[in-house]
Amino acid sequence: FPNLISLSRYLLESATRMSKYRMPDALPMVTRVSRAELEKRACAESNPHCQVAALYEPERGIMIAEDLRPETNVFHRSILFHEVVHYMQEVGRELATAAPCERWYQRELEAYSLQNRFLSQASSPDRVSYAGARPTCEGSDQATLTHRAKTVKAPGVTD
Repeated sequence: FPNLISLSRYLLESATRMSKYRMPDALPMVTRVSRAELEKRACAESNPHCQVAALYEPERGIMIAEDLRPETNVFHRSILFHEVVHYMQEVGRELATAAPCERWYQRELEAYSLQNRFLSQASSPDRVSYAGARPTCEGSDQATLTHRAKTVKAPGVTD
């Protein structure tokens, strides 16, 4: 793939064929950022180097580690595909009425499952799995969720 735009279009089309989601009207914004920036945004204080490779945030789009080469590497492409699925889940309002922690968990399981289908269809021997614990929706504050002991604001929630 010559660039992230053409690759993103291909991944959206692939995800549309492999999932229940319709093709979104717009491509997600995809930016390369440092691993340090990804870790700052995604890792818990107790595990500041959690080896995150990519992240989707509704406000910023998809951020991928600057050392990934999804244009040429199939496994790296699958990581971007995983985040494209999260973009489609958000646009499609998947589980929008569920508690934020349950919505996040169910979306993650689906993204890993679709990522494995993507790898299989690309004839890659690699597979991925979700290694975290199922989050609990504790308390009455449904605006936050806890993942690896780091509080994360649900999309659209402001202080």
